[in-house]
Amino acid sequence: MKIPSRLKIKKGVTYEVVFIKDFPDNTVGECRFDKKQIVLSTDQSEKDLIKTFIHEVTHAITYERKIKISHKAVYQFENALLYFFKENGLLAKTKK
Repeated sequence: MKIPSRLKIKKGVTYEVVFIKDFPDNTVGECRFDKKQIVLSTDQSEKDLIKTFIHEVTHAITYERKIKISHKAVYQFENALLYFFKENGLLAKTKK
């Protein structure tokens, strides 16, 4: 999966995708709502990078659309979407 540099989250709301090498405290990604950024660590496997991307996009969508879900549900959705993308040929096979 090619991760784009910008994502339209909803009408009039675009997030920038930023890649960085090191996060403090072993964090691999975060959604910065105030800056409209999804920040991803490049220090993870391709599969984990995609999972982190899906996870942070879910945070952006739920925040911007005012959808209240638990963090546990975000993890469940991340895994469900990863499976969906892979099984429907929307995602190249990833390395572990």
